[in-house]
Amino acid sequence: MTLSGAGVPAFRFDLDCAVADREACTEVLVAITEAEAEDVCEPAPQGGDGVIAVTGTLAGNPVSARIDRRTDCQIRAYDAVITGLGL
Repeated sequence: MTLSGAGVPAFRFDLDCAVADREACTEVLVAITEAEAEDVCEPAPQGGDGVIAVTGTLAGNPVSARIDRRTDCQIRAYDAVITGLGL
């Protein structure tokens, strides 16, 4: 996945979801699901410029998502990913 924004240069973060990074992967997947709950999200008045782009495969299936900080759900998801990665 790639993380960028908040005045920090973009950087790539690779995870091995099969074993080593299973807990972090779970946090990321839960966050993505929550960020996409558009029916319960409110626009964020000032979410910031952070973006997380997640791409890869999980159990042989492609995964692709982007978490912008445009809604309250996306802000919580972004923060959860950062916490889950230990950053």
